[in-house]
Amino acid sequence: MLTIKHIFLVLGMGLSLPFWGQKDAQTELKRIITSYRNLESCSLRVKTSLFAKSTDSEPKRVMMADTRLSPTGSIVRVDAVEVLTNQQCVLVIDNQQRVIQYSKSSFRELQDELQKQKKGLTVGDSLFQATHQITLTLNESGKLKMEAEPLKTSKGPERSLYEFDTQKGHLTSVTYYYGAGSTYQKVVMVYEYTDLSPSFSSLTFSESAYLNGTGPKASPKGVFKEYTYYNLYEKTLNDYLKDEE
Repeated sequence: MLTIKHIFLVLGMGLSLPFWGQKDAQTELKRIITSYRNLESCSLRVKTSLFAKSTDSEPKRVMMADTRLSPTGSIVRVDAVEVLTNQQCVLVIDNQQRVIQYSKSSFRELQDELQKQKKGLTVGDSLFQATHQITLTLNESGKLKMEAEPLKTSKGPERSLYEFDTQKGHLTSVTYYYGAGSTYQKVVMVYEYTDLSPSFSSLTFSESAYLNGTGPKASPKGVFKEYTYYNLYEKTLNDYLKDEE
C-alpha cells in the first residue's frame, strides 16, 4: 500500500522553524493531518516521474499508481501489476507477463500495520525537527508548501518539497531531490486524483471478477484463463515472500 504509507509518513513530519503566515499554515496543516488520520477509505491516483538530472524537463521514466482502500479490502495497481487484498485472499495479477498468483489473505496484518502507522503520527516529531531544516509557507490561494532539508548528509533526498491544497484538504504533490551520484536526481509524485471518503460497491474488492471458486480449488475465469496461474492458497503472501528470500 505504497501510496497510503507515503502519505502518513509525509504528514507525520514536524514543524519547527519560522515561516510566513506561520499560525495559519500550521492550522491548515494540522487540519489536513487530522483528516488523513481519521480516514477509513480512500481512492488515489498518483503519477510518479523519474528524472535523470534535477534540471531535466523530461522524465526518464513515468509510473502510474491507483490505490483504493477500505476497511474490507484494498486494490493497488502500479502500471500493469495489480494487487487485490480482501479478508479471504490476496491476488497478484501481472497483466504484462500474464500471470496470476493466489494466496491466503494477509489483510489483518496489513490493517495492523496501517493502525501502527496512524498511531505513530505526531505533530512536531522531535526526531524529524532535530535532523531537518523546515520551511512552511501558505499563499493567498490556499496552496501550502513544506520544504525539508536534512541538517546532515543522509541516504535520503537532499531536499524534499510537499504541496497541499488546503481548500480540498489533501496532499497534491511531493518532489524529492537527490545527489549527483543518484540514478534519478529528481522524483516527482503528483496526486492526480484524491477522494478521502469514497463509496465502494460490495464487489469492488472481490476476487470473483478473476476467479471461479475459492481456496485450493479456485481457478481463473474469463480472459484470465489464458494467464499462467499459481494457486498458493495454503500460504499467505508473506509466507511466499519469505520463501523467495
